[in-house]
Amino acid sequence: MIKPWKYAKNKTAIKTLKKFLEDTVKIFDMVKKIHSTQVVESINHIKAMLANKNINWHASWPIRMAVTILHFNESMFETIVAIRYRLNLPTMPEMMNRYFRMYDTTKDLIKAFKNSKQVQKKFAALRAIKRGLQATDDRITLKSHK
Repeated sequence: MIKPWKYAKNKTAIKTLKKFLEDTVKIFDMVKKIHSTQVVESINHIKAMLANKNINWHASWPIRMAVTILHFNESMFETIVAIRYRLNLPTMPEMMNRYFRMYDTTKDLIKAFKNSKQVQKKFAALRAIKRGLQATDDRITLKSHK
């Protein structure tokens, strides 16, 4: 059970809290709802894929960032092959070649699927349901994040 706020009867505390919330709400109103951390997480994932744990991450950061940016703008497979060729690196194992080709083929299909109007409407409906459940029952919120 949630304990009552110990300053609930203190008028100064309530007034201060209300002012804080009114000021804070202005900040949240400036946030654009279309933004998320998904792009940042994707970039970090790609950077991590390009170097194993034995690599000096500080020294390899510029090249990993360059490849990551190219990945977002170009075909991943073609970019990796071109970079490896320009740097005179040995060819990638066939398994890696297959992975990058498969990734490139499915990337556009997945993007088109996620951007379709029907799918966006379903995602919006699911978000609305989830937000409604979060407001009414914390136990449901915890289960939905597993």
